[in-house]
Amino acid sequence: MASLKTVNCIACYGTGKTFDHISVGGAMRKLRLKAKLSQAEVARRMGFSSAYVCDLEAGSRCWTEAKIALYKKVCE
Repeated sequence: MASLKTVNCIACYGTGKTFDHISVGGAMRKLRLKAKLSQAEVARRMGFSSAYVCDLEAGSRCWTEAKIALYKKVCE
């Protein structure tokens, strides 16, 4: 996958950058669909609610490197 887009952020724990949550969510959704998994199945495997995964994919929740890695792992 191409490098994930970052943007300036005031709530990034001092790094000055954060993920573009909408772009990352779209990329993760494509990964999930390619793996032929439902949001509910991804949520179950990640230990999150389906609503939370839906919000992540929509970009209304914040992605972290750990969440991205876990999401990719459950979609393998």
